[in-house]
Amino acid sequence: MIQRIDIRDQPIDLLPEKLVYLPQQNSLLVADTHFGKAATFRHAGIPVPAGTSATMLSTLTNVIQKTSAERLIFLGDFVHSSTRTRIDFVDDLVAWRAQHAALQLVLVPGNHDLGYRKIAAELQMEVQPEPFNEGSFSFCHFHEAGAESFTFAGHVHPAVAISESARSSLRVPCFAIANDHMLLPAFGEFTGCHVIQQNDYQQVIAVADSRLIKITRNQQQNR
Repeated sequence: MIQRIDIRDQPIDLLPEKLVYLPQQNSLLVADTHFGKAATFRHAGIPVPAGTSATMLSTLTNVIQKTSAERLIFLGDFVHSSTRTRIDFVDDLVAWRAQHAALQLVLVPGNHDLGYRKIAAELQMEVQPEPFNEGSFSFCHFHEAGAESFTFAGHVHPAVAISESARSSLRVPCFAIANDHMLLPAFGEFTGCHVIQQNDYQQVIAVADSRLIKITRNQQQNR
């Protein structure tokens, strides 16, 4: 199910795959993929599950096909750490890129994108320093208050704590929408989350079981 909202008189689609689709720009936004986090841990001898990169790339392919998007903008933390040491996930990305040669890829580097120029060149990605301004929108990794444009950003890995009972709650990723910016949920399969304060946002839309759920104040447990 897609959740359509209007921002600056433009339609914006929130997708249950944790991406944003901009119909007028025919572009997809995705934040905090952290490709290679699990592979980096395994490379360091820490036993963690394999296959997260393949799962994320498959999801991206499905969304691209569903929307017919011509551009994919990564809002920082595309990779988890330096790719100077080539490990298995880089080959996965190269193979995926070859399958989507016509797709325009744009990277707004984040704090984890160490050595990003090498992988950006290999994947034929356009690199744009933040803020990447385009019309009435800005695309960033870090949101900074005071921008004239409406900002789409990542970094925070926003989530809400939904009360299940008086003694327990469930944390789920969310889109957090304020008057001047939106925080996208982390796309990465192997990432943590940060519980936001709902009062700071006009709308909070959670992603749970491939569904989008608008969260009201009495559903959220602030911590």
